[in-house]
Amino acid sequence: MTKADWIRWALQPRPGPLSHRLVLVAIANRADDVGECVVPSRQLVEETGLGPKTISRASAALTKAGVVRKKQQRRGPNKYSLVH
Repeated sequence: MTKADWIRWALQPRPGPLSHRLVLVAIANRADDVGECVVPSRQLVEETGLGPKTISRASAALTKAGVVRKKQQRRGPNKYSLVH
């Protein structure tokens, strides 16, 4: 899928707060063709305008919902995989 496809996928209606969708769109905007990206939380804060705790909660909720897989790196930014 292209970046535009991932963004369209992320914009589909989903249950939950809009902040979760905003974080999902920000991740999708950085995703490669297979839906993976490495992005620091601070970058998601800057791109979405949400606070760090909101980013953390949204990321956890998206992971729990099975929409993304999150791999925390030992050092550095998290790796996200979008689940289509």
